Amino acid sequence: MTPSELQNHSSLLSWSGATSFYIKRDDLINEGFACSKVRVARRLIDDAIKIKCDSIFCTALSGSSMVSTLSRMTKEHGMKMFAFVKMQNYSNSAHKKVQYSLENGCNFIISESNESLRHDSLNVAKAINRIKGKGYKPYQTQFSGSGPIAIEAYIQAGLELAKQLRENSIESNNCLIYVPAATGTLAFGVGLGLMLSGSKAKLVCCGLCKVGYAELRSLIGHLESIRSQLSLPVDWLRKLLARNEFRNIWEDSPFSIPDSSICVKLRRYENNISSKFDEVYTSKAFMRVILDGERELIKNRDVVFWMTGSEIDSGEYPVLDATNALLVN
Repeated sequence: MTPSELQNHSSLLSWSGATSFYIKRDDLINEGFACSKVRVARRLIDDAIKIKCDSIFCTALSGSSMVSTLSRMTKEHGMKMFAFVKMQNYSNSAHKKVQYSLENGCNFIISESNESLRHDSLNVAKAINRIKGKGYKPYQTQFSGSGPIAIEAYIQAGLELAKQLRENSIESNNCLIYVPAATGTLAFGVGLGLMLSGSKAKLVCCGLCKVGYAELRSLIGHLESIRSQLSLPVDWLRKLLARNEFRNIWEDSPFSIPDSSICVKLRRYENNISSKFDEVYTSKAFMRVILDGERELIKNRDVVFWMTGSEIDSGEYPVLDATNALLVN
């Protein structure tokens, strides 16, 4: 896959105090609506084709980016897409993703269980058996496409970024890389890719939730089992945790300080767009960068923000315009 662009946004320097400010634009890959997930979806589909499956079965929340991405890519490969989902309170972005998935032929199966999708193995098995009963041979992914195949895709993404840092003469030992990541798969994958490349850049994972921490435990076992295959050092876990930072942005963002001047400005700007910044995942992660700028935590550092979102998330592009307009002027 062609590497996504690493764009220099020098206009963001005056408010951040950073030495340089780059944005890695996965959103410009233009293959589905959650372009960081394209890296994973391609591997899942290749694996499904290899074992002669004719369809993909994915468990996820109803507005999942992985579902919308897989829906488009399965259609392109002449495969069927089945999504076993739990309904959620829709943001504007989630609603658009569901519509996009339907337009690309996704067959939604709604879970009526109170169990979380990760633990609802009985109803998942029933859904798969119904699909098989219709003559399909489904390939089952882990929750929202995460898991062993996904982490290998994100390791390659980390290697890709490390190469781009060198090409742009960015000093890795002074570099902070902010990555929106709800799950441990993306966080560990990109972190390991950077580590394997020899890069000394620090990864700041924005948004790792409780589910993400739980997922990390199972990933650690998998990575340990294929450690030699990936050329990981014996103490890879200690090194990874020592050099990177995993944060919960749900509790610490400009919006957790509602009376702050920056929050007031951003809320005022929201009146001109269709989404709230803290309802869109990538925007919420970018708020973390803004807050770190206010706290002078990125002063004199080279900063990279990884735009993992997509064109459908209507709050993601305006957040860059908003921070530039509100904080520079």
